[in-house]
Amino acid sequence: KLSNLAVKLIKDKYYRKGYCDIRVIPKRDPHYDTHTVDITFNIDEGIPYVVRDVNISGNKITKDYVIRRESAIHPGDPVDNVRIDATKSRLMAMNYFRNVEAFPTATDEQGKKDVNFQVEEKGTARASIGAGYSIDDGFVGRLQLSESNFDITDPSTFFRGGGQRVDLLLQLGTQRSDFSLSFTEPWLFNIPLRLDVMGFY
Repeated sequence: KLSNLAVKLIKDKYYRKGYCDIRVIPKRDPHYDTHTVDITFNIDEGIPYVVRDVNISGNKITKDYVIRRESAIHPGDPVDNVRIDATKSRLMAMNYFRNVEAFPTATDEQGKKDVNFQVEEKGTARASIGAGYSIDDGFVGRLQLSESNFDITDPSTFFRGGGQRVDLLLQLGTQRSDFSLSFTEPWLFNIPLRLDVMGFY
């Protein structure tokens, strides 16, 4: 386990410099008389690569820029598998995708690779309906709608794919009625500045 951890740490150091094809093979030489083990790490560095292009595929709903702004790796950066894995984690944390695959591919330019992210989208709209009764409020019907990948500016996609969030809550009853609508823009002015707006009655 310690040698596996050491291999990972060695690779991570090399990844930051673009050595994405590095191979590290530990060789163990046990000494039974002293109950010790010598470990030799054989390292095949390969050559360092930089990113030529970052390609995104599989997104039929989510806008390209919504995905790219979460990327930790960009053209001109070293082909760093640590940054690639960080980008995968960020994309999965958005909760828009069922799966995210990432892989570098060779190009016709010496020392350059493309980094490819292939996403599999999932449903982001939610709806719930219910009813109840209480002594204070009487009969109450409840409708809740939410879309976590909303786009207020694009009706052509049925207002989806812009990375915004909208929530609607409607409660109607014999004694009370409630209505609330909230909107969230997590990247106002295309920077990580969050805007929340809510209206209610």
